[in-house]
Amino acid sequence: MKTTYRVNWDNGNGACGTFPNKFESEADAQAFADNWMNDRNLEDLGLTLQDVEERGGEGCYTAEVIEIEEPDGPDEEELIKREPWE
Repeated sequence: MKTTYRVNWDNGNGACGTFPNKFESEADAQAFADNWMNDRNLEDLGLTLQDVEERGGEGCYTAEVIEIEEPDGPDEEELIKREPWE
C-alpha cells in the first residue's frame, strides 16, 4: 500500500469538498491546506489567522489533511503513457 495525502475543505457556510491534489507528504498537504485557508479567509472574509482562531473556525474557511491508503501499482501518469494494448 502507498500512503498519500489529500485536503478536505469547508467554506463555513455548508459547502465542502476534497481538493483533487495528491501529496506525497503530510507536511506538503498541510502547507497547501494552510495557504488555501489563510488566503480564502483573508481575501473573502477579511479575517486574519488570529480572527479565525478566536472564532474556533465557526463561519470561516477550514481545511484538514486526510491520509489515503492506495494499493500498489502503476500511478495515473504511468497508465496514461501506456498504449491501449499494453
